[in-house]
Amino acid sequence: PDLLAVPLTDYSITYGTMKAFTVQRTIMGHACSIIVTFNPKLALKQQHSIDKGIEKLKRQLQEKFASYKQKPSKMTSGLTSVYKENRRHKFVNVSVTPDGLEFTRNRDHEHDYQQRLGKNILFSSKPDADPGWVIQCYKDKNCVEEMFGNLKDPDLIRIRPLRHWTDTKIQAYIFSCVMAYTVLQLMVLKVEKAGLKMSPNLLKEELSDLHEVVMIYENDAAERRITNRSTVQQKLYNLFELEKIEKAVNVHYS
Repeated sequence: PDLLAVPLTDYSITYGTMKAFTVQRTIMGHACSIIVTFNPKLALKQQHSIDKGIEKLKRQLQEKFASYKQKPSKMTSGLTSVYKENRRHKFVNVSVTPDGLEFTRNRDHEHDYQQRLGKNILFSSKPDADPGWVIQCYKDKNCVEEMFGNLKDPDLIRIRPLRHWTDTKIQAYIFSCVMAYTVLQLMVLKVEKAGLKMSPNLLKEELSDLHEVVMIYENDAAERRITNRSTVQQKLYNLFELEKIEKAVNVHYS
């Protein structure tokens, strides 16, 4: 709480549109660098979410109050239930008056919450770490989260369901999935360097459309070939030198 209470005028570091300040603290016996950031766009987004939540709460309470044939003179269990189920209820006090429901803002809670809007507290076990580096590492967490999501994607790697029960087989299976995703990411990187912007899913889809076919002729001769390719598939075909595979499978049988 003391870090969040620091006024914005004391945020001496500027990183893009964000402001930040850093302090040194000992956490669980380890010297750490703590960076507190303030993002004005995030603060506006969070404030907008709070305002929408409050308006939704008021609307739900008014609808519940209107559903009573005999208007209550105090908060009923139904009104209280609707009130407490909304996660923004601490921002509003509600009471029943002869004229209906009366809403007042809880300024104390609102003031305490205002100190947190748009702020993040980042920790680094490197006391001398550059604040900008720590902030960038935090922003890059989205890449890590995306990778975990891709590993679980049933149309990409499909790490689940895990159809193994022994530790060694589970470890081998997880290792194979991670290696498969690593190879796929390297392919995406190679495609990007070649000027093609493709997601892992799209790259896999394009390459999966390439098939090996066996053509059988009237003279009982047979030929194995790769199917015709689209313009994008041809670029991928050349980029990954798949003609070597085509030459290996283009065998004539008689």
